[in-house]
Amino acid sequence: MPIIGVFFDRMEAERDVRPGEKIPPLKSVQHNNRIRTVNKITLKQMNQEVDVIEIKFEFKTYYNPSIATFSLEGFVLFLPLEVSANEILGAWSKKRQLHEKISPMVLNAIMSRCIQKAFVLSDQIGVPPPLLPPPIKPTQKKKESDTTGMFV
Repeated sequence: MPIIGVFFDRMEAERDVRPGEKIPPLKSVQHNNRIRTVNKITLKQMNQEVDVIEIKFEFKTYYNPSIATFSLEGFVLFLPLEVSANEILGAWSKKRQLHEKISPMVLNAIMSRCIQKAFVLSDQIGVPPPLLPPPIKPTQKKKESDTTGMFV
């Protein structure tokens, strides 16, 4: 995988409900990520220089109703293998978008790591985790006519 890693520069968690107050049921949780910059940098590894792409991002989580917000900033280091660094930088400079071949991989890495961090932050400030649980429906009893199998 050409992603070297996802690193964080800043993490902020803000609780909007006072401790001891009843937390209302969640209606929705939104996650937004925004790519801020895409640059080529050179890393030195074992007396060798390697050109990598540094993708700076901002990730925010909002609860509805508003009980807390999370804001994370950081960067992804990406090793250009299938797509050249110049193609990646060209796509960014023309459209302010990630190259189509790397976009899903980078955005999934950002989302995955940021949601993990938001889970930890939610525990530390005492609010529910930033994912809605799936709805639980009551089970229905099977009717005798619903039986399957072979009758002889």
